[in-house]
Amino acid sequence: MTHRWIAGLAVALLGACTGAQTAPPPLPFVDTPEVDTGTPGPRDFGPYVAGRFASEIKDPRAVDFYRHALAQDPDDPGLLNATFTLALAEGRLDTAADMAERLAPFGAGNLMAETMRLLNAIERGDDAQALRRLDAIDSNFFRQSLAPIIEAWLLARQGQGDAALARLDAAGQPRFNRVRVLTHRALVLDYLGRTKLAEAAYQLAIDTPGGADPDLVGGYGNLLIRTGRADEAVALYSRLAEAAAGNRIERATIDRRLAAARKGRTLPVLARSPEGGIARPFLAVARDLSRNTSIQPAIVFARFATFAAPDLYDAHLLLGHLLSRQERFAAALDAYGVVERADTPLASAARYGAAVALAQTGRSDEAVAALKRHLEVAPEDSDSWITLGDLKRQDGDFDAAEDAYSRAIVLMEADETVGWYPYFARAIAYEQTDRWPEAEADLKRAMAIRPDQADVLNYLGYSWIDRGLHLDAGMDLIERAMDLEPGNGFIIDSMGWAHYLRGNYDQAVAFLEQAIVEEPDDPTISDHLGDAYWQVGRHLEARYQWEHALTLTDAADTQAAIRDKLTYGLTLAGTEKTKTE
Repeated sequence: MTHRWIAGLAVALLGACTGAQTAPPPLPFVDTPEVDTGTPGPRDFGPYVAGRFASEIKDPRAVDFYRHALAQDPDDPGLLNATFTLALAEGRLDTAADMAERLAPFGAGNLMAETMRLLNAIERGDDAQALRRLDAIDSNFFRQSLAPIIEAWLLARQGQGDAALARLDAAGQPRFNRVRVLTHRALVLDYLGRTKLAEAAYQLAIDTPGGADPDLVGGYGNLLIRTGRADEAVALYSRLAEAAAGNRIERATIDRRLAAARKGRTLPVLARSPEGGIARPFLAVARDLSRNTSIQPAIVFARFATFAAPDLYDAHLLLGHLLSRQERFAAALDAYGVVERADTPLASAARYGAAVALAQTGRSDEAVAALKRHLEVAPEDSDSWITLGDLKRQDGDFDAAEDAYSRAIVLMEADETVGWYPYFARAIAYEQTDRWPEAEADLKRAMAIRPDQADVLNYLGYSWIDRGLHLDAGMDLIERAMDLEPGNGFIIDSMGWAHYLRGNYDQAVAFLEQAIVEEPDDPTISDHLGDAYWQVGRHLEARYQWEHALTLTDAADTQAAIRDKLTYGLTLAGTEKTKTE
């Protein structure tokens, strides 16, 4: 049932949401304006046109251009809605809140604007108006999934505890909503100070499939500690930590609470407050949407959650993840930064996310520094050691890469969770530092785990042939890799070079010509094809490929070898170099 309403919600929202954003090019003909709210002069369409253009190229300055246009036509509903939608997507929530209120005279039907107006009233503390606005939202999804929880927390904030609980009890019918209703019933009871009833409600919610919500677990653990049963809280967190071993965010949260519980201390649970309780269902919807690849609507609901409760740090963490998936890395870093600067169990996960985002933008040194800060507080995080190894390997620091991969492998072997990739990556680091026996052993381990992994088969087969070892077996491995990924130019290059090393130059040319079609800008493939052309007497084409390879590499030793071939051509073993013109 869940996937149906999520799909419908995503379709409803996508029309009003912006798509994936990349780094915008500068606008060549306008500067970002200061918004003038005074009396406009003659109508100037420039800001509107600039806003449309900026919106199309995903430039966040579109909001400013539209606001400038609104100064001239403040009651244009289309312009108001465009400004609201963009401001909400960009996280400019004060502007979005203002636009939502200005849209009110134009009627209902805009779910996002109505939701923003509801949250405005809640943020101002006007619960009576909030309840009226909540009742006016005409959306089956909203009424079933969000309204009961929001209304319950508003009633609890007004001191109407029994009415709040009755509202939740009446809302627990939709199957997909049951866990959420049970969770908030426990949190409301705890907020109201009804400890025994809260404890029973916590236990019921946790025992319900899908009920290990981090705030629910934290709330129950805090209750146990407050009532002198820290040992039970430790047992609860320990059990749930094992169950969350594969979820970085949940595990980080539970581990932090476990450490505090062992000292008899509690950590804050935001959803045990009305504001946090109201924000939580928006975050839950955002998570559901993100699992169904509805990224932009998920971002919108995560923004709603952060507006309702700015210190709901797991909403900021989710935003960082979603924005990274859209390749909006600067915005993702802002979201991760909110979490990292806070004293929250999620700070470690935010540091990891920030490191990945920094690496994606080419800021490798900063990414490495972020990962090292993360690993100081989470040395058991094997994924982060692997990511650090990848960054060091990409930077050419193969010794440091090998150390990071080895640390990850030790951790993963202890948990019996090691996969093929850590062995494969460490093998590359070993091979690049002339430790072939260790590299070969790791490649064989990786192949034993994933015998159908084309990169592993190709690397081991190529390495054998390049060293004059196991030539037939090496060819067999490369052929298996080609069967698995027939369009992979690097694997085709391996087959071509294997034929070259065995003296099959015509076959080498055929494969290498296929490889360069798939990967026209790889210097190694161009260099290989040049060598093969030379051996079959196609010297002019060989020189062209070598010259092309020379423009694609910055490696000094590779450049020197290519220049040597351009000067002398290829020489057979035992002969003198003969300068070519």
